[in-house]
Amino acid sequence: IEIFGDEEAAQAVAQLQEIVRQGVQDNTDVAPSPFGAVTMRFDGHVFWDADVWVFPALMFTDPNRARTISNYRLKLMSRYQRVALEWMEEGRPVWGRRLGAFEMDPGSLTLAQGIKVPWESDVYGDSRARGNSKYQDHVTMSVALGLSWAADLGLAPKPKVDQFLTQSSVFLVHRVEADAQGAYHIRNVMGPNEFHRVDNDLYTNMAARWLFRQMGDDDYAERMVIPRDAEGRLKNASNDPETTYQQVSGLLAAFPLQDPEAEREALSLIERFSERITPNGPAMSASIEATVLARNGKADEALTRWRESWQPYMDGPLIFREKPLTGDSPFITGAAGCLNTVIYGFCGVRLDAQAQPEAKFERRLRSGKVVSIRPNLPTGWERITVPEFWLDGQKHRLEVTRDTVTLTPLP
Repeated sequence: IEIFGDEEAAQAVAQLQEIVRQGVQDNTDVAPSPFGAVTMRFDGHVFWDADVWVFPALMFTDPNRARTISNYRLKLMSRYQRVALEWMEEGRPVWGRRLGAFEMDPGSLTLAQGIKVPWESDVYGDSRARGNSKYQDHVTMSVALGLSWAADLGLAPKPKVDQFLTQSSVFLVHRVEADAQGAYHIRNVMGPNEFHRVDNDLYTNMAARWLFRQMGDDDYAERMVIPRDAEGRLKNASNDPETTYQQVSGLLAAFPLQDPEAEREALSLIERFSERITPNGPAMSASIEATVLARNGKADEALTRWRESWQPYMDGPLIFREKPLTGDSPFITGAAGCLNTVIYGFCGVRLDAQAQPEAKFERRLRSGKVVSIRPNLPTGWERITVPEFWLDGQKHRLEVTRDTVTLTPLP
């Protein structure tokens, strides 16, 4: 990816791409750990970082490396069934009813048919999550989200992905609880914030709503509790202490989830919660905020925030640390988050059911989903060029200016 008109940004993007490229194998079935294979941090274990940060940074620009992540997840479905059963065996609360899309008799769904993706897993897929991290149920939906992108772009077989989504829904059916009014809750859960165990984490519940809609159960989706404060504004959880956060939490519902309700209130979420994120947190908070700001027409403000997502973390060539100039390197997750801002924020690429308003380019894929592009270049940036931009197996050269989008097919 080349940026013209901002030499510092151009050099940073070149290094960020190389960090991600070196950290992800080409079309294998071993997903990357947040630090690749160059340190002992996390012992090479895989997190949801791979699915919602690294995968989107690669899915248009380096599809073979993106396939590595979806290959890994699909390979391990039977292992994730074991994680779901272990959850039951440890006496954790479950509740469930039939999903309309399954065409089964009421009560016939068993947890043995479901999967729960652990927050942290080894290369064999076994859970290595400890303590409160076992309650990060948003991970299952996040992995399903990444796999749905893979199927939409032809990077993973749709029947296999549909099976994964179905089994994820089965666990979720057993995880939600109904109150006397018929509303559905996910209680005692840890969201992306990772500081508190709460009820009805915003991102978790919106991701659950998304998954139920994928399964055709709109009734279940509409009954999911979406937490709001006394003024009717979205909040991070029903009982969110609203003190400090390790990283952005609720804003993930706007990007990468692209929940329409969250997108409408995304700027309000940034305004109310940005200053409560710990200054020693990972880089992804700033890059996600930058992406959302750019998509909302605040490109110059997004540029300032985007620089904050890599300047304090880059410490020499190909050195990107997890926290501001501390910790192991290279932190692939953070580098991928910065690239996502360029692709989905400044370039304005979007994958969805329909084209975004005022798009300068749109194309319906073979899967039926639509890729649309609406540039959001900040002041001083002349153009962004993506030498390899893949759609339906065809390589293109993408060039974006403030007012134009040019997509040229390549051999």
